[in-house]
Amino acid sequence: MNANYRLKTVSTLLVVVLITTACAARQAYKKGNNAEVAKDYEAAMEQYRQAMLKDPRNIEYRLEYEQTRFTAAFEHFQKGRRALDSD
Repeated sequence: MNANYRLKTVSTLLVVVLITTACAARQAYKKGNNAEVAKDYEAAMEQYRQAMLKDPRNIEYRLEYEQTRFTAAFEHFQKGRRALDSD
């Protein structure tokens, strides 16, 4: 095999893998957005985490994950406070 041909083949495979990974991360991100809109913060947090793991350099995924994590924690706090107030 020609070295140039091998380089093209490896480059093509690398591009395909990167595109597939980016698509999978974007899909998880969209699922996270849908879960967040439905106020299912636990599911949203998990989907954002998956997106973040698949594309760790994307700051948008990390930001959404951290914001949703905070919102989920605050939601749990509010539920606990309401439960204590109702007693």
